[in-house]
Amino acid sequence: MKGVCMFCERRELHIEFPLLSKAELEKLFAFEKSLVAKGISFDTGYHITSRTRDWELDWSLKGATREQVIELLKKECPELHAKIKFP
Repeated sequence: MKGVCMFCERRELHIEFPLLSKAELEKLFAFEKSLVAKGISFDTGYHITSRTRDWELDWSLKGATREQVIELLKKECPELHAKIKFP
């Protein structure tokens, strides 16, 4: 089927990084900065009470596909346990 991909471009993709330690959060921030240096950007947030970092790979994603961001995450930060959700 031509044009079919794993993630539909019109759907939002939400990635959560729950209960991050200070060291894990620093590693994630460094990874996010490396993405920006490559021209990749998207909406992010942090929930103080739950200590959860979140990414929104939706209309805000620029410079890469969702699949490319996820592959980079797996390659660069395999120890971070991400929860991928379609809202």
